[in-house]
Amino acid sequence: MRTLLGIFGLSIFMLSGCTREIGTVVLPEPAAGGSFAVTWSASAGGSIDLGQIRNTARFPLVVSNTGDREITGITITNSNPQFLADSSIDTLRPGDAFGSARIITLVAVHGTNPSGVGLAQTMAQGVNFDTLQLAGLTRDANGERHVVMMSTALRVTALLADIRLFDDTAEIDLTRPTGIETGFGVGINEILVYTVTHLMAKVVNSGNVPIYLTEYQGVNVLPERVILPNGVDSLSHLSTAVLDTRGTITIGNRLHISDDGRCYFQLSP
Repeated sequence: MRTLLGIFGLSIFMLSGCTREIGTVVLPEPAAGGSFAVTWSASAGGSIDLGQIRNTARFPLVVSNTGDREITGITITNSNPQFLADSSIDTLRPGDAFGSARIITLVAVHGTNPSGVGLAQTMAQGVNFDTLQLAGLTRDANGERHVVMMSTALRVTALLADIRLFDDTAEIDLTRPTGIETGFGVGINEILVYTVTHLMAKVVNSGNVPIYLTEYQGVNVLPERVILPNGVDSLSHLSTAVLDTRGTITIGNRLHISDDGRCYFQLSP
């Protein structure tokens, strides 16, 4: 009997359309058993683009068995630790039978804890990749057991809000404020204080989303202005800046997001 063939570059054992010849009679090869398919949308194909995320996001993925034998003991793993998925599926029944498909949850961890409480590591801004691998056991038409595997490429574009702050040409370390002001009431957790020696400070948008800046100079409030990615703006050395990221996560030890969704810092000589 002809040996099983590997498809997808992995040990996915599946024979489709292969034949063997006995004299002048051509007979079909026995089917190799179950096979995996993973979809997020109808047009997902062999790889899945999850689009843009502003913080930790969840995606339902459909795992189905497109073969003719059940698959058991299915394990699910991710190559990138910023991606998490359900770890196992007991059984996938074949074809269109009940239980031939399951919905698993894929979590792309980006800045906020998957539980919803606390912060987590942010992804690198821009495109991030993962490989979702499924492995299980199936049987061929002769009852012999085989490992069936499939890998699906995933990608997500992580949006990240960040700035660089300069006192003239000297960059200020945002992770080291010279002070922290608290007690401002509901919504504003804290205002970080940075010392500057020049009359104007420079703000550079180093993230990949627009940042909306409101500047308070004493009792005067300047109109909100937008700083596009790689854009530059200036602040008075006696001002309080409010940055609105429109829901995009920041790097937690650089820009602190208050309960109202904005980041606050103050410049002081």
